[in-house]
Amino acid sequence: SLFLDSQLNGEGIWKRRYQSILDHEKHLHRNGTRIIKFFLHISKEEQKKRFLQRIDDADKNWKFNEADLKEREFWKDYMNAYE
Repeated sequence: SLFLDSQLNGEGIWKRRYQSILDHEKHLHRNGTRIIKFFLHISKEEQKKRFLQRIDDADKNWKFNEADLKEREFWKDYMNAYE
C-alpha cells in the first residue's frame, strides 16, 4: 500500500485492525455507551444517477469526488461483504 509502513502490510493487518475496533466497541458497551450502526443502501443505478446529478448541477459539484468512481469499481465486493 502507498500509505502503510511496510511492517503494516500483509493479510493480518486488517484482521488485527477489525479486532481492535471490536474490542473498543465492547469497552464502550461495558461502560454504558450504546453503539448503533447503520448501512444506508442505495442501488448501483441510484448511485450512478446521483453521481451524474453532482456533475451536472453546479450546486452539487462540491459533493463529487473522483475517488467515488474508483470505489464504485468495488461495488460487488462491498455487496458481498454486506451480505
